[in-house]
Amino acid sequence: MTAALIARSAENPSDLAVRFVKVLSELKLDDVLDVDLEGILHAGQPFTVSRPTADGKFLVPELSPSLITGADARDAFERWFNNVPPDERPVIDPAFEIIGFVPDFTVLASPPPKDRQVDEAGKSPDADDPYGSGTDDGEFLNVTWRGIGDAHGMTAVILPRIRQSVHDSWVGLAAGGSIGDGRWWLRADVRGCLPKDGDGGGSLLMLRVRNGRR
Repeated sequence: MTAALIARSAENPSDLAVRFVKVLSELKLDDVLDVDLEGILHAGQPFTVSRPTADGKFLVPELSPSLITGADARDAFERWFNNVPPDERPVIDPAFEIIGFVPDFTVLASPPPKDRQVDEAGKSPDADDPYGSGTDDGEFLNVTWRGIGDAHGMTAVILPRIRQSVHDSWVGLAAGGSIGDGRWWLRADVRGCLPKDGDGGGSLLMLRVRNGRR
């Protein structure tokens, strides 16, 4: 909940968010999480929120990923694209233009599935796992950033490090918009970035409909 609060703080963070960051910093949790909480809150650094896992981590551990926007994002994606074998390159619908690019993020492997049988007390194990951390459900990534965005809405292409045979193309549902005060958000389904045999990851290409569409 703290992560979501920080992520949605705009140019003038709420007193509650400021106090949260102060407490987390005093507890040295920013060192544990390897993230600059003050920078996220006050300097507008990008920030991710993903599903909490059963061992207390986030599904995507990069809480402040490298996020490139504008013309630099297009150049970075072109370099990425040129390193992909020709027969595996994604096809981007020409109706969209690139506005942002996260070159690399990690998706942690989920813990082994839990026994779903009801215990002797009549309590299901899922009652202690409200985020579905022991299942393959809910593999999402929320990204917030300051800079280039589109108030009319955004989408993204998810680019797994290892392309899954079940996919006919590079896919991943995504939608985004404005938080306000020049801050943007995008939520993407990253389950295709998680191979079955361990940690996975990929890249995130942020898109909007080209100018002249309205």
